[in-house]
Amino acid sequence: METIEQFLTWITQDRTRSPHTIRRYREALTRLSHYCDPLTADLTQIQAWWESLYHLSPATRANELSAVRSFYAW
Repeated sequence: METIEQFLTWITQDRTRSPHTIRRYREALTRLSHYCDPLTADLTQIQAWWESLYHLSPATRANELSAVRSFYAW
């Protein structure tokens, strides 16, 4: 998705995030895009994505949520 790439470019250049952070954000947003279009997602779709992460550790889920929140704040 072009918009996700624009976001990742922004956090790379403007926020000087590390390559590791960029990779994690890309993975989180890609995982979200398997459940819905991030640009048009509704609460039900976001909840389905979140529930798909229950098998992951709390720290991993927090990392995924942080990436998605940053995208939507942007």
